[in-house]
Amino acid sequence: MNQFRCPICGQEFNCSQESMPGGYYLINCKSFNFSFIIGNELLEDEMSNETRGKAFSLIAEHLLHKRIYQDRNTQDIRWRFIYNPSYSINDNDPPNYINIAERINSFPMTAIDAANRALINLATLFPLYGTDFCVRKQERRLLYDISDWDNPTIGILTLLVEMGLLQHTVSYDQFHITAKGWERIDLLLHKEKEINQGFVAMAFKDETNSIREAFRKAVTSAGYAVIIMDEFEHNNQIVPEMFYEIEISKFVLVDVTFPNYGAYYEAGYAHALKKEVIVCCRESEYTANYPHFDIAQRPIIIWKDENDLVERIKKRIKATVT
Repeated sequence: MNQFRCPICGQEFNCSQESMPGGYYLINCKSFNFSFIIGNELLEDEMSNETRGKAFSLIAEHLLHKRIYQDRNTQDIRWRFIYNPSYSINDNDPPNYINIAERINSFPMTAIDAANRALINLATLFPLYGTDFCVRKQERRLLYDISDWDNPTIGILTLLVEMGLLQHTVSYDQFHITAKGWERIDLLLHKEKEINQGFVAMAFKDETNSIREAFRKAVTSAGYAVIIMDEFEHNNQIVPEMFYEIEISKFVLVDVTFPNYGAYYEAGYAHALKKEVIVCCRESEYTANYPHFDIAQRPIIIWKDENDLVERIKKRIKATVT
């Protein structure tokens, strides 16, 4: 163990890092009681301070809401974060691995987006109505502040106050979430609890592996996490878990190249929830076996090969998913 500046809270004491085999570090953040593993590339000088700041803000957000990964044997496993823009996490990787490069585009692009997500993070830290709190420099990652550690900004806090979502209390540096803020949180939890996730509905067999990987590449490169149910680790009954994942997804991606009753069912459920449903079908199968009437009413991405599929899905997501 050795002292260092924690990439989550910025503290130079208490927190620690420990070198691990394979080019990894075990990080123990005492400020938040986070314990996780990162690839050494996230600490190297080759990465810009801006990219590193965004990466660790997204890591802090993930850890705040999903502190541990729990496998089917109910074992608690530390999350392991890497940063590799040229690699996509696939079903051969352990399920607790996350390539944060695949999520970097989900970093808040506007002040309002950052304020909304920061408000959710503050509500997670201080969940009781009426609680007065001070926002310390250590919380800056959860406010998406990527300025220098020694010169943190208060821009998002100021914006939240001006929006009426936070209010100063007895002193200038103390706040509480207002009634309007809790109302906004309730709306956000219904609309934004997806946290940029897309659900894939398709037939799962050897013939569809290339389609699965094309979907994964398209969704992650568009800045969204991807949920493919036969890869998803859980302890619950499959149907309620599937419903839950659809409910928290921003969109559902459906392939009908190989017709599958389950995929049709999941698409119908998503449609009833007013989710964006993106339907795809390979050109040869579309011509030979026209999709079911209900699905055929939607604008279908008719693709020629997997590269064509990736590009067209990315364009459709950008055009339709908000």
